Amino acid sequence: MVHDTYGSADVLHLAEVPKPTIKPEEVLVRVHAAGVDRGAWHAMTGLPHIARLGFGLRRPRNRTPGLDLSGTVEAVGAEVTDFQPGDEVFGEGPSSWAEYARVKPHRLLHKPPHLTHPQAAVIPTSGATALHMLLLPRATPGREGAGREGADPAARRAAGRAAGRAAGRAGIGRASNPGPGREVLVIGAGGGVGSFAVLLAKANGDTVTAVCSTTKVEAVRGFGADRVIDYEREQLTGSYDLIVDIAGNRSLSQLRALLKPRGTLSIAGGEQGGQFLGGLERNLKALSLSPFIKQTLRAPIVIAKRDDLAALTSIRSPLQRTYPLEEASIAMHSLATSQVTGKIALTI
Repeated sequence: MVHDTYGSADVLHLAEVPKPTIKPEEVLVRVHAAGVDRGAWHAMTGLPHIARLGFGLRRPRNRTPGLDLSGTVEAVGAEVTDFQPGDEVFGEGPSSWAEYARVKPHRLLHKPPHLTHPQAAVIPTSGATALHMLLLPRATPGREGAGREGADPAARRAAGRAAGRAAGRAGIGRASNPGPGREVLVIGAGGGVGSFAVLLAKANGDTVTAVCSTTKVEAVRGFGADRVIDYEREQLTGSYDLIVDIAGNRSLSQLRALLKPRGTLSIAGGEQGGQFLGGLERNLKALSLSPFIKQTLRAPIVIAKRDDLAALTSIRSPLQRTYPLEEASIAMHSLATSQVTGKIALTI
């Protein structure tokens, strides 16, 4: 799937391109499923315009969108020791909306058998972003893929408490304690990052209030939120240890009023502002203000690594539906018009 110009989903079309050639430190993956997320939307539209410094000023530098993938190792470079041909893997690699993709080994993990390829393909970017926004600890080295969907809830909560205590001792975050028992507000809980945030916070033992639109209320309840606020009908109220805001259309002053005196605000997303910065000015303001107040304001930019992926395999994948690769434009239109609850994937 390629695009030669910036624009709406209509710019996407199928094309034959050369099979990627890997370097000695890379892995070639035969892609079975690829994730669809806002990063691909930004790359497709070239918005906000400041992002074109990376994407290409006049036209896309990288014709094939996509970052998240799940598939089978086709070949490995001479310096790769962690994987071999035939291994089922998932992770992040550029140009994943294609039959083959080149991936760095540290951004791959062996796919657990309890996850299908589409379920695994939607995890990396959104899941890792939610993990970092929640200030949750990563997986313990040497336990790759140890988590299993459907594991005993009490055991998961106990593991979460132990991980939280360990993270606290390690000094993760200077405000909210990353251990369980926090009051967490997730704004934009019906989207990709938001759905992972609800699932992860509940697995950590937090009390979760989720905010979404009317059409997504029931689905968000299904993610396990303790309370769901329909922002079209209710006002946001309460006082929270941690606010995760992916919606991007509330001011810092509004969000800080909902935050406890030493609480933490994690924000992401940049679709609600002007075409040049796309709302990123709010992120920049938060980072500049944070050192001077008791509350902690964060705007993490996350690239999924192997320990992030391992920490995400024990929760349910919020996959809503799949589309074949040739319907990528339909999938992207669904994402852009907020018709998606949770995540969608392309199958190849």
